[in-house]
Amino acid sequence: MKQQTIRNAYYIKLGRGARWAESSISEGRLRFGWSVIPLAQIRAAEWTLIRRRLAREHRNKGSTTADTERLRDIVTSTPDDMWITFHDSHLWWGRLSLAKPGEDKTSKFRTLVDGWHSKDIRGEPLTINRVPGVIAQLQAFRATACSVSDPDAFQRLINAEFSPVQKK
Repeated sequence: MKQQTIRNAYYIKLGRGARWAESSISEGRLRFGWSVIPLAQIRAAEWTLIRRRLAREHRNKGSTTADTERLRDIVTSTPDDMWITFHDSHLWWGRLSLAKPGEDKTSKFRTLVDGWHSKDIRGEPLTINRVPGVIAQLQAFRATACSVSDPDAFQRLINAEFSPVQKK
């Protein structure tokens, strides 16, 4: 596998209790919920209407804003971005294709360019004990998705590179 570059890096929880992790990984999909939002509104990027719907679901404005922004990240993400999740004691990563969001009987989803990967570019498994703390801590994130705070650390991990501190 060739060297990977990342424009943006995001974490996603694949369903409450990782209930969609198996199907997401096996089918090469990034599954997401927001069941109260019609797929047609998501595909049309009707963010004002989406925000209003979410405001009816949430008690506080912060949750409405966060959910709207994370859904927008999922919908507008390109193959230049990297998405990660955790499952079965591994970090998994992938890039979203340019295809519009879809929906099946399980959830809404976006397809990945070439599926989910659980190895670095040298073929070494990305087991949790190899993942830097700044990335591993995302497992405790309670909401659906977020930006990765240190995308450089993540890029070094998947490219099997040492950090500047390790090089000294």
